[in-house]
Amino acid sequence: MYLDVLKLLMPNLRQGAGVLADDVTLFPDDVACYLDYVRNPANGFVTVTLPLDDGIEYLGDDMLRQFHRLLHQVL
Repeated sequence: MYLDVLKLLMPNLRQGAGVLADDVTLFPDDVACYLDYVRNPANGFVTVTLPLDDGIEYLGDDMLRQFHRLLHQVL
């Protein structure tokens, strides 16, 4: 379902948008297709799994700038 939702959102995402997917380590079989897609560099995303709760996958096309901004909001 994650991949279906992402593909519905993609035409409306602005450049620099970030997407979070929750529970990626809790349900690895259920999100495998999604992770394979977003982790494939040919699809234009940069991803990182954040070790929060049951795993959160963060993806974006400008990950470092967004992660820096997110970090400053948390701190």
